[in-house]
Amino acid sequence: LDAPPDGQLGADQQVHDARRTIGRHGTYAASDGATFFERASSTGAADCGAAPVAQLAVGLRAIEQLALEFDRSPPADSAWYDRTLIRASLGRGTLNPRHDAMTESAEDYGPVLAGLIAPAPSMPLDVGSANVQAGGRLSGATLDAAFAHVELVDRDLGACCLAGAWLLHGYLDEAHTICQDVAQASGSYWHGVVHRREGDYGNARYWFSRAGSHPGLEPLVAVAAADPLTERLADGGDWDAGGFVDLCRTAVSGQDAALRQACVELQLAEWRALFDWCYQNAVR
Repeated sequence: LDAPPDGQLGADQQVHDARRTIGRHGTYAASDGATFFERASSTGAADCGAAPVAQLAVGLRAIEQLALEFDRSPPADSAWYDRTLIRASLGRGTLNPRHDAMTESAEDYGPVLAGLIAPAPSMPLDVGSANVQAGGRLSGATLDAAFAHVELVDRDLGACCLAGAWLLHGYLDEAHTICQDVAQASGSYWHGVVHRREGDYGNARYWFSRAGSHPGLEPLVAVAAADPLTERLADGGDWDAGGFVDLCRTAVSGQDAALRQACVELQLAEWRALFDWCYQNAVR
Protein backbone atom coordinates (compact mmCIF):
# COMPACT_ATOMS: atom_id res chain seq x y z
CA LEU A 1 0.00 0.00 0.00
CA ASP A 2 1.05 3.55 -0.56
CA ALA A 3 1.89 5.72 2.42
CA PRO A 4 -0.85 7.97 3.81
CA PRO A 5 -1.23 11.28 2.00
CA ASP A 6 0.54 13.25 4.70
CA GLY A 7 3.30 10.63 4.72
CA GLN A 8 5.03 12.18 7.70
CA LEU A 9 3.34 10.50 10.67
CA GLY A 10 5.69 9.92 13.58
CA ALA A 11 6.05 6.55 15.23
CA ASP A 12 3.76 7.39 18.13
CA GLN A 13 1.01 8.69 15.87
CA GLN A 14 1.32 5.61 13.67
CA VAL A 15 0.84 3.35 16.65
CA HIS A 16 -2.06 5.45 17.93
CA ASP A 17 -3.83 5.35 14.58
CA ALA A 18 -3.17 1.64 14.19
CA ARG A 19 -4.64 1.07 17.65
CA ARG A 20 -7.77 2.98 16.62
CA THR A 21 -8.05 0.89 13.45
CA ILE A 22 -7.63 -2.34 15.37
CA GLY A 23 -10.13 -1.28 18.03
CA ARG A 24 -12.69 -0.12 15.49
CA HIS A 25 -12.79 -3.49 13.75
CA GLY A 26 -12.35 -5.66 16.84
CA THR A 27 -9.19 -7.17 15.39
CA TYR A 28 -6.70 -6.58 18.17
CA ALA A 29 -7.38 -10.07 19.61
CA ALA A 30 -4.72 -12.72 19.05
CA SER A 31 -7.11 -14.80 16.96
CA ASP A 32 -7.49 -12.41 14.06
CA GLY A 33 -5.15 -9.45 14.38
CA ALA A 34 -2.58 -10.74 11.90
CA THR A 35 -5.26 -11.84 9.45
CA PHE A 36 -6.66 -8.32 9.32
CA PHE A 37 -3.34 -6.82 8.33
CA GLU A 38 -2.63 -9.59 5.83
CA ARG A 39 -5.98 -8.84 4.17
CA ALA A 40 -5.27 -5.13 4.30
CA SER A 41 -2.05 -5.58 2.36
CA SER A 42 -3.73 -7.30 -0.56
CA THR A 43 -7.29 -5.95 -0.65
CA GLY A 44 -9.09 -2.65 -0.63
CA ALA A 45 -10.99 -0.89 2.09
CA ALA A 46 -14.27 -2.55 1.14
CA ASP A 47 -12.99 -5.96 2.21
CA CYS A 48 -11.57 -4.73 5.52
CA GLY A 49 -14.55 -3.20 7.25
CA ALA A 50 -14.59 -0.07 5.05
CA ALA A 51 -11.56 1.40 6.78
CA PRO A 52 -9.71 3.93 4.63
CA VAL A 53 -6.79 2.47 2.73
CA ALA A 54 -4.53 5.17 4.14
CA GLN A 55 -5.51 4.14 7.66
CA LEU A 56 -4.62 0.53 6.90
CA ALA A 57 -1.25 1.61 5.58
CA VAL A 58 -0.62 3.45 8.82
CA GLY A 59 -1.40 0.23 10.69
CA LEU A 60 1.09 -1.76 8.64
CA ARG A 61 3.78 0.86 9.19
CA ALA A 62 3.03 0.86 12.91
CA ILE A 63 3.65 -2.88 13.10
CA GLU A 64 7.08 -2.32 11.58
CA GLN A 65 7.78 0.44 14.10
CA LEU A 66 6.73 -1.75 17.00
CA ALA A 67 9.19 -4.38 15.78
CA LEU A 68 11.96 -1.85 16.26
CA GLU A 69 10.63 -0.85 19.66
CA PHE A 70 10.73 -4.43 20.90
CA ASP A 71 14.19 -4.83 19.34
CA ARG A 72 13.21 -7.85 17.34
CA SER A 73 12.40 -8.59 13.73
CA PRO A 74 8.97 -10.01 12.88
CA PRO A 75 9.24 -13.72 12.04
CA ALA A 76 7.21 -15.32 9.28
CA ASP A 77 4.61 -16.81 11.62
CA SER A 78 1.76 -14.78 13.05
CA ALA A 79 2.67 -15.21 16.73
CA TRP A 80 4.84 -12.11 16.73
CA TYR A 81 2.04 -10.05 15.24
CA ASP A 82 -0.40 -11.39 17.80
CA ARG A 83 1.93 -10.43 20.64
CA THR A 84 2.60 -7.02 19.14
CA LEU A 85 -1.07 -6.20 18.66
CA ILE A 86 -1.95 -7.26 22.19
CA ARG A 87 0.87 -5.23 23.68
CA ALA A 88 -0.02 -2.28 21.50
CA SER A 89 -3.51 -2.32 22.97
CA LEU A 90 -2.37 -2.60 26.58
CA GLY A 91 0.87 -0.67 26.33
CA ARG A 92 -0.24 2.28 24.22
CA GLY A 93 -3.91 2.43 25.13
CA THR A 94 -6.05 0.74 27.71
CA LEU A 95 -8.37 -2.19 27.37
CA ASN A 96 -11.77 -1.38 28.78
CA PRO A 97 -12.98 -4.62 30.43
CA ARG A 98 -16.54 -3.32 30.78
CA HIS A 99 -17.10 -2.47 27.13
CA ASP A 100 -14.50 -4.76 25.52
CA ALA A 101 -13.05 -1.82 23.62
CA MET A 102 -9.98 0.33 23.98
CA THR A 103 -10.14 3.84 25.37
CA GLU A 104 -8.82 6.43 22.98
CA SER A 105 -6.60 8.34 25.39
CA ALA A 106 -5.93 9.25 29.00
CA GLU A 107 -8.35 12.16 28.53
CA ASP A 108 -11.17 9.64 28.85
CA TYR A 109 -10.41 9.54 32.58
CA GLY A 110 -11.07 13.25 33.00
CA PRO A 111 -8.68 16.20 33.22
CA VAL A 112 -7.29 15.55 36.70
CA LEU A 113 -6.46 11.86 36.26
CA ALA A 114 -5.25 12.47 32.71
CA GLY A 115 -2.83 15.05 34.06
CA LEU A 116 -1.50 12.48 36.50
CA ILE A 117 -1.01 9.49 34.24
CA ALA A 118 -0.08 10.91 30.84
CA PRO A 119 2.51 10.63 29.63
CA ALA A 120 3.20 7.52 31.65
CA PRO A 121 6.73 7.39 33.05
CA SER A 122 8.89 4.29 32.95
CA MET A 123 7.92 2.07 35.87
CA PRO A 124 10.76 -0.13 37.18
CA LEU A 125 10.33 -3.53 38.79
CA ASP A 126 11.95 -2.34 42.00
CA VAL A 127 11.54 0.74 44.19
CA GLY A 128 13.26 3.03 41.72
CA SER A 129 13.02 6.75 42.42
CA ALA A 130 10.02 9.02 42.73
CA ASN A 131 9.15 11.37 39.90
CA VAL A 132 9.42 14.60 41.87
CA GLN A 133 7.98 16.64 39.00
CA ALA A 134 4.65 14.89 39.53
CA GLY A 135 4.64 15.21 43.33
CA GLY A 136 2.76 18.48 43.44
CA ARG A 137 0.04 17.36 41.06
CA LEU A 138 -0.42 14.12 42.95
CA SER A 139 -0.67 15.87 46.32
CA GLY A 140 -3.33 18.23 45.00
CA ALA A 141 -5.48 15.52 43.43
CA THR A 142 -8.31 14.88 45.86
CA LEU A 143 -10.85 12.15 45.20
CA ASP A 144 -13.64 14.65 44.61
CA ALA A 145 -11.53 16.72 42.23
CA ALA A 146 -10.35 13.69 40.27
CA PHE A 147 -13.91 12.52 39.64
CA ALA A 148 -15.70 15.86 39.42
CA HIS A 149 -16.54 15.22 35.75
CA VAL A 150 -18.55 12.05 36.45
CA GLU A 151 -20.76 10.46 39.08
CA LEU A 152 -18.52 8.56 41.49
CA VAL A 153 -20.43 5.54 42.80
CA ASP A 154 -17.60 3.61 44.47
CA ARG A 155 -15.20 5.79 46.42
CA ASP A 156 -12.95 2.85 47.28
CA LEU A 157 -12.33 2.11 43.61
CA GLY A 158 -11.82 5.80 43.00
CA ALA A 159 -9.20 5.78 45.74
CA CYS A 160 -7.56 2.82 44.00
CA CYS A 161 -7.13 4.98 40.90
CA LEU A 162 -5.31 7.58 42.98
CA ALA A 163 -3.16 4.86 44.55
CA GLY A 164 -2.30 3.68 41.04
CA ALA A 165 -1.29 7.19 40.03
CA TRP A 166 1.04 7.52 43.04
CA LEU A 167 2.49 4.10 42.28
CA LEU A 168 3.04 4.95 38.62
CA HIS A 169 5.29 7.84 39.62
CA GLY A 170 7.27 5.86 42.19
CA TYR A 171 5.61 7.11 45.39
CA LEU A 172 5.22 3.71 46.97
CA ASP A 173 4.56 4.89 50.53
CA GLU A 174 1.72 7.14 49.43
CA ALA A 175 0.22 4.38 47.29
CA HIS A 176 0.49 1.98 50.22
CA THR A 177 -1.28 4.38 52.57
CA ILE A 178 -4.26 4.60 50.23
CA CYS A 179 -4.68 1.00 49.13
CA GLN A 180 -4.24 -0.55 52.59
CA ASP A 181 -7.48 1.16 53.62
CA VAL A 182 -9.46 -0.32 50.71
CA ALA A 183 -11.08 -3.50 52.02
CA GLN A 184 -11.82 -5.14 48.70
CA ALA A 185 -9.97 -7.14 46.05
CA SER A 186 -8.73 -4.13 44.09
CA GLY A 187 -7.16 -2.58 47.18
CA SER A 188 -5.47 -5.89 47.97
CA TYR A 189 -4.09 -6.18 44.45
CA TRP A 190 -2.64 -2.66 44.41
CA HIS A 191 -1.23 -3.45 47.88
CA GLY A 192 0.48 -6.51 46.43
CA VAL A 193 2.03 -4.51 43.58
CA VAL A 194 3.49 -2.02 46.09
CA HIS A 195 5.16 -4.79 48.08
CA ARG A 196 6.40 -6.54 44.94
CA ARG A 197 8.21 -3.39 43.87
CA GLU A 198 9.57 -2.95 47.39
CA GLY A 199 11.14 -6.38 47.13
CA ASP A 200 8.90 -7.67 49.93
CA TYR A 201 7.95 -10.67 47.83
CA GLY A 202 6.37 -12.79 50.55
CA ASN A 203 4.07 -9.97 51.55
CA ALA A 204 3.23 -9.33 47.90
CA ARG A 205 2.18 -12.95 47.47
CA TYR A 206 -0.02 -12.67 50.56
CA TRP A 207 -1.91 -9.66 49.24
CA PHE A 208 -2.33 -11.17 45.79
CA SER A 209 -3.82 -14.25 47.43
CA ARG A 210 -6.19 -11.94 49.33
CA ALA A 211 -7.20 -10.33 46.03
CA GLY A 212 -7.99 -13.68 44.45
CA SER A 213 -8.82 -13.91 40.76
CA HIS A 214 -9.39 -10.26 39.87
CA PRO A 215 -11.62 -9.71 36.80
CA GLY A 216 -9.65 -6.64 35.80
CA LEU A 217 -6.55 -8.71 35.16
CA GLU A 218 -8.13 -11.14 32.70
CA PRO A 219 -6.56 -9.36 29.68
CA LEU A 220 -3.10 -10.23 31.03
CA VAL A 221 -3.63 -13.91 30.25
CA ALA A 222 -3.35 -13.19 26.52
CA VAL A 223 -0.41 -10.83 27.01
CA ALA A 224 1.57 -13.30 29.11
CA ALA A 225 0.74 -16.27 26.89
CA ALA A 226 2.02 -14.47 23.78
CA ASP A 227 5.62 -14.25 25.05
CA PRO A 228 7.74 -17.37 25.73
CA LEU A 229 9.41 -15.56 28.63
CA THR A 230 6.11 -15.05 30.45
CA GLU A 231 3.77 -17.69 29.01
CA ARG A 232 3.86 -19.81 32.18
CA LEU A 233 1.95 -17.02 33.94
CA ALA A 234 -1.08 -17.90 31.81
CA ASP A 235 -1.10 -21.66 32.38
CA GLY A 236 -4.61 -22.91 32.88
CA GLY A 237 -6.13 -19.79 31.39
CA ASP A 238 -5.83 -17.71 34.57
CA TRP A 239 -3.50 -14.83 35.41
CA ASP A 240 -0.86 -16.02 37.89
CA ALA A 241 -0.09 -12.98 40.05
CA GLY A 242 1.98 -15.05 42.46
CA GLY A 243 4.02 -16.46 39.61
CA PHE A 244 4.67 -12.94 38.38
CA VAL A 245 6.08 -12.10 41.80
CA ASP A 246 8.62 -14.91 41.37
CA LEU A 247 9.43 -13.90 37.82
CA CYS A 248 10.00 -10.27 38.83
CA ARG A 249 12.24 -11.43 41.67
CA THR A 250 14.32 -13.43 39.20
CA ALA A 251 14.46 -10.50 36.78
CA VAL A 252 15.52 -8.01 39.46
CA SER A 253 18.24 -10.23 40.93
CA GLY A 254 19.54 -11.66 37.67
CA GLN A 255 21.34 -10.45 34.57
CA ASP A 256 18.79 -11.45 31.93
CA ALA A 257 17.99 -8.15 30.21
CA ALA A 258 15.34 -9.72 27.98
CA LEU A 259 13.47 -11.15 30.96
CA ARG A 260 13.65 -7.85 32.81
CA GLN A 261 12.24 -5.97 29.82
CA ALA A 262 9.46 -8.52 29.37
CA CYS A 263 8.51 -8.10 33.03
CA VAL A 264 8.60 -4.30 32.76
CA GLU A 265 6.25 -4.42 29.77
CA LEU A 266 3.94 -6.87 31.50
CA GLN A 267 3.92 -4.76 34.67
CA LEU A 268 2.83 -1.72 32.69
CA ALA A 269 0.07 -3.76 31.04
CA GLU A 270 -0.96 -4.94 34.51
CA TRP A 271 -1.08 -1.35 35.77
CA ARG A 272 -3.14 -0.13 32.82
CA ALA A 273 -5.64 -2.99 32.97
CA LEU A 274 -6.19 -2.63 36.72
CA PHE A 275 -6.37 1.17 36.63
CA ASP A 276 -8.91 1.08 33.83
CA TRP A 277 -11.04 -1.55 35.56
CA CYS A 278 -11.06 0.42 38.80
CA TYR A 279 -12.03 3.61 36.99
CA GLN A 280 -14.79 2.05 34.88
CA ASN A 281 -16.34 0.39 37.91
CA ALA A 282 -15.99 3.45 40.14
CA VAL A 283 -18.12 5.70 37.93
CA ARG A 284 -21.52 5.77 36.32
